[in-house]
Amino acid sequence: MTDKLTNSKLYLFLYTMKEYQRFSGELCSHELTADYDAESYVQINTKLILLRKYGSKGEPVFIEEILDEMKKTYPHKSEEASKILDEYHEIINMQIEQILADGTKLNLYQTIEDVMYGLYLHADANRIQRLVQTDEQLRFACIRKYVEDFEKVLFKIIKCLRECGMDVEEIHKEHASIIAFGNQSESQNVVNSPFWSNMYGHDADDEELKQIYGQLVLEDIEILSRCNIFLEELKKEVISVGLLDKLIFPSTKKDWKDYSEAREFFLGIKNPGISSKVRYNEQHTMAYVRIHPQVDNPFVVSTPHIIKDIYEIALVKDCGMSEWKIYSFGGHLDSYIIKK
Repeated sequence: MTDKLTNSKLYLFLYTMKEYQRFSGELCSHELTADYDAESYVQINTKLILLRKYGSKGEPVFIEEILDEMKKTYPHKSEEASKILDEYHEIINMQIEQILADGTKLNLYQTIEDVMYGLYLHADANRIQRLVQTDEQLRFACIRKYVEDFEKVLFKIIKCLRECGMDVEEIHKEHASIIAFGNQSESQNVVNSPFWSNMYGHDADDEELKQIYGQLVLEDIEILSRCNIFLEELKKEVISVGLLDKLIFPSTKKDWKDYSEAREFFLGIKNPGISSKVRYNEQHTMAYVRIHPQVDNPFVVSTPHIIKDIYEIALVKDCGMSEWKIYSFGGHLDSYIIKK
């Protein structure tokens, strides 16, 4: 499925344009007559760099290739694709001529190429020779016109493809994507929980688990016990609100309501596995216990990792409290602010 999608030119176009739109949304648009300033210079030229692949022959997302593919895949959009192609050709053939200080004449396309290969992608000596003969503000006016018009054309293609029901789908991942730090002291031997097989670690047996839990300090045991009671109660068809009320931080009671949302959230986690490691904030006023999805069998990791597909129970222990209380369940909570 993944290969099929990534080998589709239309998918590659939508996928890369989705990223482009993240930048475009943060970069404001200017009319051609707008004031020239450092901010607009950076914004427009950043767009120019990102748009290059759509205007370069040989690239898999070259606009002419994309429109040709759209005609083949969605014949009923052929007329619209032809109109968009005409608009693109109008941009390329736009009657904008830049005359340099030495008298050299450049059309819009040549101006764009000089900027791309002289300033950004390469340091072509001949192109830089021409760039030093240009007025930066006038050159920028050409680039801005090209960027704004070309961007509109590309957005029209996106609109057409979405009208055909095509969009960038979230691809199902069979294994977690991770970042591992440091010298890897052991191999990737997590076998019986395949989703986590990219981690440097190994499957754990009962004896090793007993040893790990036997080395925990009393405070960690108290926190893990509280979390386990909390999660086991959420599994039940009829939960004890009274029991859960004793486990949570009192001021959060109104947020938990009858715990039905927490129950639904937890039951939506496939094969949850609770970590035996308790993490604390610097002030030791908050504790964190991680819940990993898709844990088919216990495993142990021996090196630091950054992983995304996890959940967390956050607990609080304020001054004057004799025991830890559950504050939240879901994403990571950086800190708890104690209100005076």
